[in-house]
Amino acid sequence: MVKRWQGRLTWAALIRVIEQAKLVTYTRQALSKHSAIQRAYDNHQELPDVSAVKKRKRSASAEVQLVSDELDAAKTDVMRLKAENERLLGQFVRWAYNASQRGLTEEYLNQPLPEARRKRELEMQRVK
Repeated sequence: MVKRWQGRLTWAALIRVIEQAKLVTYTRQALSKHSAIQRAYDNHQELPDVSAVKKRKRSASAEVQLVSDELDAAKTDVMRLKAENERLLGQFVRWAYNASQRGLTEEYLNQPLPEARRKRELEMQRVK
């Protein structure tokens, strides 16, 4: 819900929308304990409000308004994804630094993940 939010976002408004959609009431503290919700809320607060910068429209038809709203939503998504990308790049830099401090090489870090034990056990049963 936060990722698709248009306009000014407040905890009170978010709580109202969640209550209407899910028929459950949360407090700000309960919502902010979830790191994904808190991060999405913080990211939204950092984004400029695209809808606040709307151009004057001369007798725009419903179709033009719909396309304009979709464009605004797409712009908001792009800005959100750019912010998320920056956060992940920062996390990667931290991880790379911490790995190098522990003596972990790039080759070690790029090793493929081990196959799931369950998958190996099924293959072993087939071979028997």
